[in-house]
Amino acid sequence: MKILKYLGSLLLLLILAAFLAVMFVPNPFRMMMPSYFGFEEIAPQVFLPPDLSPKMRENALKEIKAAEQIVIEFYGSLAPRPKIVLCPFETCDDVFGKLGSLGVAYGKRVIRVNEKGMNPVILSHELMHTNLKAWVGEWRTYFGSVPAWFDEGLAVLVSKDQRFEASYPEKALLDLKTNDGWWQWGDVMKRHGWKAAYGGSQQLVKELSGKVGKAGILRLIKLMQDGFSFDEALQRLKG
Repeated sequence: MKILKYLGSLLLLLILAAFLAVMFVPNPFRMMMPSYFGFEEIAPQVFLPPDLSPKMRENALKEIKAAEQIVIEFYGSLAPRPKIVLCPFETCDDVFGKLGSLGVAYGKRVIRVNEKGMNPVILSHELMHTNLKAWVGEWRTYFGSVPAWFDEGLAVLVSKDQRFEASYPEKALLDLKTNDGWWQWGDVMKRHGWKAAYGGSQQLVKELSGKVGKAGILRLIKLMQDGFSFDEALQRLKG
């Protein structure tokens, strides 16, 4: 009984520490409640710093609409909109922590972009991530059911990101396929560079799409949604 009481007290302390960290230390978890931290909801699930100009607000909504249309054209529908937090010119750093990229998706629930990411390419890329996780499931996506190269490659391909080459070294492609967990993605980028990681992922998805077509890719996602792993779904698709 004393051990259970000790463990219970420890758990409460950990919960309290996590709560204090969220409330008083800049971190991404705060984006689950951006209004609490002074951000204004200018459209359903779209949050901006309150001092943003009317022109930038109008442009942001236009770009989001264009990005959502890109995703609809691929999937045929759209998962519920995640919270989209627009953070121009380091306005979010003191609240949510530094970003270090044009945009990032946190599971199926939150997208954060900076001023250079407020365009249909970056926004649709991140929306492809949130939609895939909404269809397949966050836990299953993160823990091995969906290869990182498929998730990233599909996002690059559908968003029509022009920053990447048509082909990358076989060594990089093999590394992407061999080390395909999300916990391995950072190491793959370090070994080959971010362009080879993202561009190589797109190349792999293009090659797969060339064999099974868009309908096959959508069928693959549906099979994963039904509970099959990527490899199982691919096998059923080929069979």
